[in-house]
Amino acid sequence: MANKNPPHPGDYVWAAIVQPKGLTVKAAAEILGVSHISLSSLLNRRADLSPLMAFRLEKAFNVEMETLLYMQATWDAAETRKSAKDLPIRQYSPKNVVLERCGKRGRPPMRVIVPRKRNASPEAKSECLPTACETIPSLESTVST
Repeated sequence: MANKNPPHPGDYVWAAIVQPKGLTVKAAAEILGVSHISLSSLLNRRADLSPLMAFRLEKAFNVEMETLLYMQATWDAAETRKSAKDLPIRQYSPKNVVLERCGKRGRPPMRVIVPRKRNASPEAKSECLPTACETIPSLESTVST
């Protein structure tokens, strides 16, 4: 089950590293070799944790880089779920997609036809992606033996 409200990595860095060691943001930034503005942005949730910053924290304070990056990924996933609730994405169902075969000898489908949505006007037509047969000349006609 996804954590709906995970901590930001900056919260962890502040609570587990900077504050317990009695460091100021400026002192911690000097140890990490970054500007105090960069570190402050991370600690105040205005910036994401980069892999390079995670590496610096690992080397300076012996915190596993992978753990910090996992925290960032979890934070990003939760924020995306919160902000993307209203995206017009339909759940996949075999009833929603019709595949047409295009090609020879049982090759995979090259054309996907998405049926019109329910409650659509009668004039609405199915959307159709261009097929490989329509857009790419066959190899047999371009290659001479």
